[in-house]
Amino acid sequence: MMPFVKTQHAILITLLLMPALLTVLPAEFKALAPEDRTTGPLNGDVVLQCQLVPALNAQSMTVVWKQEGVQVHQYTPGSSNQNHGGKTQLFQEELKTGNVSLRLTNLWVSDQGKYTCSVWVDDWYSEAYVTLEVIAVGSTPLITVNEPQGSGLTLTCMSVKWLPQPELIWTDGKGEDMSAKAETTAKKDTEELFSLTSRLDISPQTEGGVYYQCLIRHKQGQVTQQSRVQLSGEYFSNVSASWKTGGIILILSVLALLPGVVVLIMRNRR
Repeated sequence: MMPFVKTQHAILITLLLMPALLTVLPAEFKALAPEDRTTGPLNGDVVLQCQLVPALNAQSMTVVWKQEGVQVHQYTPGSSNQNHGGKTQLFQEELKTGNVSLRLTNLWVSDQGKYTCSVWVDDWYSEAYVTLEVIAVGSTPLITVNEPQGSGLTLTCMSVKWLPQPELIWTDGKGEDMSAKAETTAKKDTEELFSLTSRLDISPQTEGGVYYQCLIRHKQGQVTQQSRVQLSGEYFSNVSASWKTGGIILILSVLALLPGVVVLIMRNRR
């Protein structure tokens, strides 16, 4: 009879201690992050999302964030090491709900890339990946009208400080895309930001509309900058007339000099 009583006591003690054991022994969990890439503004802040599922208390776990394999932040129970120039931090109060997201401040171009969120406790480990893209919106395009080419003109559109490399689109007054007729170049500056220059030759005989618009946007299409210029028909007429007048003056000047040239040649022959 005694062995049976001891067995009952053992079962009872186990049941009483079960809640305490469950709070000490960590359950299995998984670190999850958004599948879509995260974007953040140049010189601004961004949060790289990473959440434990189920939402366990991560205060007793080790959390490590790496960028392209290089550690940028590590949290161990009781301390938080910021080893990325003071640019990184976790949300300490939200660790208890499994939020192990990383806050990045004062974003640089070099902060772009693939990040790994790693969490482990005892023998259990999980990681998730976040891709960060830094965005910079460049200056409002500046359109200038350059020296005439024949009876037409050359429009130049310039804008600086873009990231990533944007696309530049020319349209005329009818809304027709004229980008294929333009010559556009993009260059990186010392800050790894893009500057764009585009030249478009226009002619009143072949191109319609008096409005010409230069639009620059990120290829995702979420941010745009644009400018436009208005050219009247009189402007083209004046351009053509000035070239015609200049040509007539040049011809008359040559004719005026011609007798003197003939006399000089005759004297040299004598």
